[in-house]
Amino acid sequence: MDIFNKIITASILIVCLAGCTTTCILMKSEYYDITGSVLAPKEPAQEILMFSEGDMPKEPYQEIGKVNVMAKWGTTKEAMIQEMKKRARQAGADALMDVQFGEDKTNDIIFCGRLLSTKRNQVASGKAVIFTDKK
Repeated sequence: MDIFNKIITASILIVCLAGCTTTCILMKSEYYDITGSVLAPKEPAQEILMFSEGDMPKEPYQEIGKVNVMAKWGTTKEAMIQEMKKRARQAGADALMDVQFGEDKTNDIIFCGRLLSTKRNQVASGKAVIFTDKK
């Protein structure tokens, strides 16, 4: 029976570790709507313009919400940008404004019970906007 218990224990451990690898949250993104209206999502190929803090588009626009991304330390800026654009597309936005990148030391994301986490995470945020004067 001793070998049977070892096999069962090893099987449970393997299942737990395999489940962890597929469910670990390495990047988390959120969209917060401020208008209450539902817009049709943009096509995956639709380009989402990005404006840094202080930059303004030449076209009139309306803010529709906010996009936030949090990722484990070491995630590339490009990966975070792609996630922000993906979220903005899903919300029906044309662009992201006041885009900022930073660091969050509160470590609110759980990475497999914090086994893979560090004391800090990378964050990015921006305002999702639509252009109001489409030609």
